Amino acid sequence: MRDPALRLSDLDGARRHPEQVGRRLVGQVLPDRRAMGEERPLVLRLHDLRHTRATQLLADDVPREVVSRACSAKTTG
Repeated sequence: MRDPALRLSDLDGARRHPEQVGRRLVGQVLPDRRAMGEERPLVLRLHDLRHTRATQLLADDVPREVVSRACSAKTTG
């Protein structure tokens, strides 16, 4: 069984599906993108943010093993 601390939830503890979080993020970013003249639809998944953060940590010379544990991803190389 997965650790309940890893589940997404609202402040009141109600569970949220990752796609709901992604749609909410898109809704918050879309007005800014339109203001900059960007009309293409934005596809943003919570999973993408995890990879972005892992890349940022690696660029900051955080050891791969630490990034792996923090982002729940396997390291290679």
